Amino acid sequence: MNRVEELRAKWESGNLSDDAALLELCAELDAVEHALASIEEARQQTRALTSEVVERIGGRAQVRGFGQLIITAPGSVVNYDRETLDALLVQLEREHNPLAATIRAARKVTSRAGHLQIKREQP
Repeated sequence: MNRVEELRAKWESGNLSDDAALLELCAELDAVEHALASIEEARQQTRALTSEVVERIGGRAQVRGFGQLIITAPGSVVNYDRETLDALLVQLEREHNPLAATIRAARKVTSRAGHLQIKREQP
């Protein structure tokens, strides 16, 4: 049983108050995030050097037991400001512009679940 499972069992059984559970969980989260930061730094350094090696040997490599490594061409991403486009759509609809229906049909809205937001205290 890992630390979080232990805390869950204590909390669900009533042997750990909500406040005590939050203190323990935040301490655990802090430890995990520090470990992840170290791992992420090592990952970035490893990927950077791997990219340099692959670039030097022509941009492609096959590593037996691992897979294929490819340096992709640079690209660009186009984004549009949703609020500006929504305002334009309202204006076009007011003017009865037929483009409004086409733009409205292209608009996609997806839902997402709420999530825990953490705002850390500054030391």
